[in-house]
Amino acid sequence: MSESEPEGTRGRRTKRPTRADVARLAGVSAPVVSAVVNPNNRNNVGVSAATRERVLAAVRELGYVPNLVAQSLAGGRSNVISLFTYEAVFPAESENFFHEFFVGIEQEADAQGYSLLLVTSSRDANGARAIFVDGRNSLQLADGAIIFGGHRATDELSLLHRDGFPFVHIGRRHIDDGEISYVAADYVAGAQAATAQLIGRGHRRIGFASTELPADAAKERKAGFLAAMASADLDPVVIPLRQVDLLSQIRAHELTAVVFETIQEARALHRAATADGMSVPDDLSLVSLGGQTGLQSGIPISGLTIPRREMGRLAVRNLVQLLNDPDSPPVQSIVEHSEEYEATVAPPRS
Repeated sequence: MSESEPEGTRGRRTKRPTRADVARLAGVSAPVVSAVVNPNNRNNVGVSAATRERVLAAVRELGYVPNLVAQSLAGGRSNVISLFTYEAVFPAESENFFHEFFVGIEQEADAQGYSLLLVTSSRDANGARAIFVDGRNSLQLADGAIIFGGHRATDELSLLHRDGFPFVHIGRRHIDDGEISYVAADYVAGAQAATAQLIGRGHRRIGFASTELPADAAKERKAGFLAAMASADLDPVVIPLRQVDLLSQIRAHELTAVVFETIQEARALHRAATADGMSVPDDLSLVSLGGQTGLQSGIPISGLTIPRREMGRLAVRNLVQLLNDPDSPPVQSIVEHSEEYEATVAPPRS
């Protein structure tokens, strides 16, 4: 505290400037301030340019921040989008699979004039992340939400759908009582193309390490792999990943390549195979269908990539469309895998 501060003010929190403070400084009424700072009145209808500049100058001088929650409760739009993921941690690290989605979401939200609200503390009775806690929608302070993560249950999505709360899911999801909006990658075509690359390099004994999860993406990756093998008249080997020793199955079936659903599982086999004296990709080629490869980090795991940043941007654009047209049917976008996916695998040893 400076020596010029009045006695008795030490330790007190500075009073937050109000709309009335801005109005007094700018020499206007409080409703005029509301018209200028309200995100729904983007053109400041009824306010002259000179008055608007005077109000904004007062806002900057006082450090006034509009109460977006109060604006929302008053029946207006908050111009806030909630972000919710069932993952344990929001992806701050660039190597995290969801990081690129977040970059795209942030870029497009800024371009569309929306703020982002990260919802992280909402948990159910078991301590798991949840949208609805004690019957309350934790996302409702925002105009709408973008939801993603590796969850399986669709009950909460059904509740949001029945309540008419606008949201877009990143990743294909289906519910029993209707259709929802989503942005998803075309994993069937991507898996088929990546497997075809293996076949084109001479591989005939190819395994698919399956998580056997009920998620749509897992089913689509498996379907694409099986389609590619059928097209080449090859017998697929599907290995339930969590029930067997993968290395022993690779040797038993004399596999020269293995296709994985995600990069994490492929990396785990790379470590195990290397420790066991196998050379990757000379002895065994590894392909990931999870949207990432190991090549950027120097690990010889190829696969397909998906335009995650563009998918994040598209999710925001689709949500804004729903907000602007509440009667719009669900917006479902399928994004093709990138043609730059890496499939530089070694041919099998003779």
